[in-house]
Amino acid sequence: MVIRGLKALGLTDESLDGLKKNCPQKYAVAWLVRRNTCVRNDWIVHRLSMGKGRNFATFLKRMEEGDFGAAYFDKIKNIIE
Repeated sequence: MVIRGLKALGLTDESLDGLKKNCPQKYAVAWLVRRNTCVRNDWIVHRLSMGKGRNFATFLKRMEEGDFGAAYFDKIKNIIE
């Protein structure tokens, strides 16, 4: 699911380290993984190099509401396994 999300956004695993820890692209992929799998938040945060993942759930909710990263969310929200 992570790979599919990254591909949809034109990202690679290698590019994750060059992005800010709280960038909307990472949260869009995190949203995709969280909503479509049963993996824990701490795994997602570690896998996407998101630091400590403070306010993780808040950012995901803001993304769903369109307050954060709407352009990236639109590219990823309909990807399903």
